[in-house]
Amino acid sequence: MTADQPDDRMQAGRDATGRRLRVQMGIFTAVFVVITALAVVRVEQDGIAPRWPLAGFAVGLIIGVILGRSKALGWNAAAHQVVSSLTIGGVVVTVAYLVFLSVAGPQRGHRRA
Repeated sequence: MTADQPDDRMQAGRDATGRRLRVQMGIFTAVFVVITALAVVRVEQDGIAPRWPLAGFAVGLIIGVILGRSKALGWNAAAHQVVSSLTIGGVVVTVAYLVFLSVAGPQRGHRRA
């Protein structure tokens, strides 16, 4: 086997990426797949106009680009892995969002669980 074979490259990628980061990406991917499937089902079965799910994805993409900057990726020389850490900006945006939810949610008639 040479180092250019896919299995070796995948293992090298796993070795160079922190477990926590891989878990976060796995959760993100699973949520994306479920939400996309639910949107497709709603469009097909309930006759919802496709523009609404597409608009939701567009808004989510914009928010994702903004919040994507809240996590900094860096190289941990001791562990020889790529690791992620939350930046100060990310903490501020997350706290502001949680405050917004706690204030705006009840005003819009949403109940807290």
